[in-house]
Amino acid sequence: MVHPSAESIEGIAAHRSLAELADPPDLAVVCTHGDRAIALVEDAVSNGARSVMVLASSGQIVESAERVREALARTGARMLGPNSPGFVSVAPPVAPHISHFLTQNKRLIDAPTAVIAQSGAVAGILANRLLQTRVGFRWLICTGNEHDLGLGETLAFLATRELRAIGLFVESVRDIERFREGLDLAASNGVRVCAVKVGASEAGRRQAMTHTGALTGRSELFEQELARTGGRLCADLDELAACLAVATLPRPRLRSVAVAATSGGVAGLLGDRAEAAGIAVPELDDLANPWDTDAVVMDDPEGCAATWRKMLRDPAAGAGLLGFGALPDALMHRLTTALASEPIAEPYVLVPAAGMPADALDVLRGKAVAIESTACAVTALAWAAEQAELPSPVSGPDPRTLLELDEAQAKQVLAEAGVAVPRGGVARSCEEAQALVDEIGAPVVLKCLRPAFAHKAAIGGVRLGVGTDRESVETAWTKLAEAVERRTGQALESALVEEQLPGGLELLVSVGREERHGAFLTLGSGGAGVERQADVAHRLLPADRGSIEAAFAGLSIGAALAQAARLRGEDGAVPAELVELALALARIAAAKPGITVECNPILLPVSAGSPVALDCVVVEHR
Repeated sequence: MVHPSAESIEGIAAHRSLAELADPPDLAVVCTHGDRAIALVEDAVSNGARSVMVLASSGQIVESAERVREALARTGARMLGPNSPGFVSVAPPVAPHISHFLTQNKRLIDAPTAVIAQSGAVAGILANRLLQTRVGFRWLICTGNEHDLGLGETLAFLATRELRAIGLFVESVRDIERFREGLDLAASNGVRVCAVKVGASEAGRRQAMTHTGALTGRSELFEQELARTGGRLCADLDELAACLAVATLPRPRLRSVAVAATSGGVAGLLGDRAEAAGIAVPELDDLANPWDTDAVVMDDPEGCAATWRKMLRDPAAGAGLLGFGALPDALMHRLTTALASEPIAEPYVLVPAAGMPADALDVLRGKAVAIESTACAVTALAWAAEQAELPSPVSGPDPRTLLELDEAQAKQVLAEAGVAVPRGGVARSCEEAQALVDEIGAPVVLKCLRPAFAHKAAIGGVRLGVGTDRESVETAWTKLAEAVERRTGQALESALVEEQLPGGLELLVSVGREERHGAFLTLGSGGAGVERQADVAHRLLPADRGSIEAAFAGLSIGAALAQAARLRGEDGAVPAELVELALALARIAAAKPGITVECNPILLPVSAGSPVALDCVVVEHR
């Protein structure tokens, strides 16, 4: 301890200056107001401190970033803050951190997750939630105003710490290149990243500017940065905590779920939410799915648990959702003890109506997590399944009757129907890729084709901005091959090489099929956030031009589409070529009754040019 006048603090002997210490400290924690903090930072690094943490949130320390950076550069020391309450490492245990959550929880719980927050208060809220639900975390780092160590470097540091997921609370990204490097490193190490970003509204941008001293940037661009490496932009802290909780469980082996609940209504709600999120709720061999346990849970909780375990072991179930009302603590303990009495390989999430007793959470730790929000529970499971790049089980006909074309084959189907696709071709070696790049011209995009992935970016299977020089092409090909081998153990067989087009409006147009209603069009905003934003409209086929135009015009993106039409000199509410593209997909569906098609994103240039299908999935039911 160092204090200019006190001889001891809390029974610990105090020195009057850092110069009196026998050895320089590894970490100096500066606990004083901002006007004095800058001199203490300079004193600490001059006396050999290897790192400094600054709690001060105002005054000279905030206004003198360059002076602080000069002192750090001169000595090679690093600094966390200012305006940072510190960090916590559960394993190895070290916690130079001031927050109420450290006193509110009797013990810290180690889990393979971490939190990085630019707001110390938000970090405390997340830490408290993860500890009270017995999920835990391994690292919590508050970066504050980031005079030195920032979001990107901190993310890169944690990406090498054998974690499964990292949650971010972001007010501003000051160094985008280092942030991208951190995301890339996390993706290459299989670490999932989820985040909450403030600044989507003008009010949020004003507050973030006041709080952190830096502009927030646009949330849409931040979401695209995350999506590039399979990250998720969460709607709020509840969703962020849910994603971190589910990340501590084994990954689902299928994009499907077994559902049970103590209420038929809750079971139906869970099933609806799962399917809306793209998770199948398949028929099981001899059990209902969803399953309503009704009052049986009160009379025979052990029997209910046995049935639940049987549902999870069904080959068609990749994960589980169990919902129940406000059961008595004693009954809840019996149920959860019975659930945990035998090993279950599949992850499962409990959705309690009114929380769970602490002893029940302790019993389930490492086997399941409890998430009170139905929406957050389903969202977190869907993200876990998406990141694992898993197939959905096929109900009904023999799965061999389904043929999913690779992206090159799918784009051939679109091109034959008159839908514009990027110029490109298939390469089966780095040399063939180089020849295509030379023909197309830079920049180009490389995407893995075989083995096939629906979400290539999530596994590192997309390389953007590839130049014509040999080094650029070789690096891109090598990165694709490494990503495929890391996820599948297989070699990269081929890649799609395409021109990289400039920006525009991103849209979704797809043809789906429903058992009772038949074929239908889905039209909407596209891109990485389509599932979260759900700005879509559906039209039964056959659909006419007016119906399609009205559907597009009614979307949140309708005003932007109307502007694009005006810039093209058109009178309609939607560019005519976009309507033609949707009609072309409708013609494909009419010609091939067993086909489903999804184009996302379709890139529509703002002022001129045809819409182009950048990515697509085509499945033929034979």
